[in-house]
Amino acid sequence: MQNNTLIEVNDLRTYFYLTEGLVRAVDGVGFSIGRGRTLGVVGESGCGKSVTARSIMNMIRRPGRTVGGQVLYHRRETDAAGNESEMIVDLLKLPPMGDEMRAIRGGEFAMIFQEPRASLSPVHTIGTQIIEAIRLHRPVTAAEAREHGIEMLRSVKIPRPTQIIDAYPHQLSGGMCQRAMIALALACQPALLIADEPTTALDVTTEAQILELMRELQATFDTSIMYITHNLAVVAEIARDVMVMYMGKDVEFAPVDAMFHDPKHPYTVALLSSIPRIDIERDMLTTMAGSVPDPYALPRGCPFHPRCPARLPVCSQDADVPYVTVAAGHRVRCHLYEGR
Repeated sequence: MQNNTLIEVNDLRTYFYLTEGLVRAVDGVGFSIGRGRTLGVVGESGCGKSVTARSIMNMIRRPGRTVGGQVLYHRRETDAAGNESEMIVDLLKLPPMGDEMRAIRGGEFAMIFQEPRASLSPVHTIGTQIIEAIRLHRPVTAAEAREHGIEMLRSVKIPRPTQIIDAYPHQLSGGMCQRAMIALALACQPALLIADEPTTALDVTTEAQILELMRELQATFDTSIMYITHNLAVVAEIARDVMVMYMGKDVEFAPVDAMFHDPKHPYTVALLSSIPRIDIERDMLTTMAGSVPDPYALPRGCPFHPRCPARLPVCSQDADVPYVTVAAGHRVRCHLYEGR
């Protein structure tokens, strides 16, 4: 049976060495993404979602450094006879600016950033940027790359793509800029698309259109998606698996239905309780006690225990918090489930 895993992250640790102290931005995270599947990553600001994504892309800059773990890419290759084989590549062992990593980054893995206007060059046209990405990773002429760029703009439902390809980012609306960014990311048909809060700056109507577009493109290209967001409603709509992060740790991983109907970690329960629901009448929304701890001085033991209503005495001790499998595909990092 052929392995359907695309990427496997094991014990990933990325730290930032700052004058103020050490920040463990990602501290022992582990998960996998299957081919053609969507993983939703949620959590409060500063919990390590974006740093996890950048670590996968091997693009952490100083003073940050990935100090441990593996990012295993299950790479499929086809020989001249049409036989398909799989090779496992640890991306963290590749030089970040080496030829192989640069070929993977942009060619086989692509990333959509939160603010497209900050990611697109303001002094180059949309077409120039798409054509450059295509020619860096595909052996085509400039004319062929331009035609492919127009087709990609058409596929993301940008009107008049033959004219828009020569437009500058400032000439487009926020929604159209985001569509152009998606076209740029998908131009080389990557195996993995990392979307880092791609709809945060958009209105809800445009957000719904972008989400529908991403589903359609995923079905067309069989692309795996890692979707980073604060919005749990978006996760429920687009993801098949969900990972919840808190202070650099993956505290829960589950299929989307289990995450919403049977959450285990107290932090996940608190997040879901804070969402307005039309089927439940409430005078006030539930709020989470306390605040996010100082990243330079994390509490001992479980970082969530000062805010946790179900904490145990062991939660504040230095013992490692166990990562327990509570059901098929459902794992939780919590002392409450130790020994189950």
